Amino acid sequence: MTAAHPYRSIPSYSRWKQGVNEGVDSRELIAGLRFRGLRQDERVFSAGSCFASNVIPYLEKAGIAYVRTEQRPPALSPFQDGLGYEQFSARFGNIYTSRQFLQLLLRCTRQWAPHEDRWRTPAGLVDPLRPGLRYLATSDEEFDALIRSHLSATKAAIEAATVVIFTLGLTEAWHAADGAVFPVCPGTVAGEFDPAQHHFMNLSTSQVTEDLLECRAQISKINPNARFVLTVSPVPLTATATGKHVVVASLESKAVLRAAVANAQAADPEIEYFPAYELLMGWHTPSGSWEPDMRTVTTAGLEYVMSALLSAAGPSNLRPATSSRASEELSRLISQADCDEAAYGNFG
Repeated sequence: MTAAHPYRSIPSYSRWKQGVNEGVDSRELIAGLRFRGLRQDERVFSAGSCFASNVIPYLEKAGIAYVRTEQRPPALSPFQDGLGYEQFSARFGNIYTSRQFLQLLLRCTRQWAPHEDRWRTPAGLVDPLRPGLRYLATSDEEFDALIRSHLSATKAAIEAATVVIFTLGLTEAWHAADGAVFPVCPGTVAGEFDPAQHHFMNLSTSQVTEDLLECRAQISKINPNARFVLTVSPVPLTATATGKHVVVASLESKAVLRAAVANAQAADPEIEYFPAYELLMGWHTPSGSWEPDMRTVTTAGLEYVMSALLSAAGPSNLRPATSSRASEELSRLISQADCDEAAYGNFG
């Protein structure tokens, strides 16, 4: 007797007609990705590209704790200060590449430090790895104290989390002679570009894979119980330094990131993936998910993705939002906040 071929037993969502043409259940799209969803009692640390901060108000409205360990000083409470305290688990700003995130983990555990760690300007000392900060240290002693406090807060945030979510945005990056990766090209937001010291790199699939596996290892050293969840931002590059059309460069970058995630999952089954990229970049993506500029995700698009994120573990694990007016306003500000560096370069 001839054995039945493997395609006879695949689920309906694995076949195009049933899986796409007749409508997509976002919960089915998550199947097979080893994403375990978010429980009501989770404590979430997040980092990554601009798209990553959009998760915060949805988590908090669903009653899931978002970890913040670097608190706004009372003196700054009336001001918008760049790299806002509310938008990140600690004030590391947007982290666009796997290498930048890995270096942050190495720094907060005192395993590595960049050589080019400050830029001296008439206004004060600029942190090259957080060039969006508006209030600058005026002395080396103050700068060193702020960095120690920031890195300690970053480590504490990971220690406090049950889930670490990292959103990959880019493969393109600029780095110093010692390999330290900047969030933006020097000379854009701050600093001065020096072609002898500042170099362009475009991470390969193997490099991103290695970074992600090492990120997982470093997170496990800090917090052995923390889950590591990856996502890929669907937002395309603003600009590319490759000389290619920005559409081609964007698609190449996202393809590398998505392939690297798959490779990392194959090497480490404990790494989870949530398909934000696939939800918003597929033939099934609901109309109205993108603004007319075709680069900005609409509120409807965000709600489509976040409803999938929050329903992945089953709606019984989530309670209705009971946020106060103050927390609702905070969520609105976070979700509407633009990247600090949005006007300056290749950000996704």
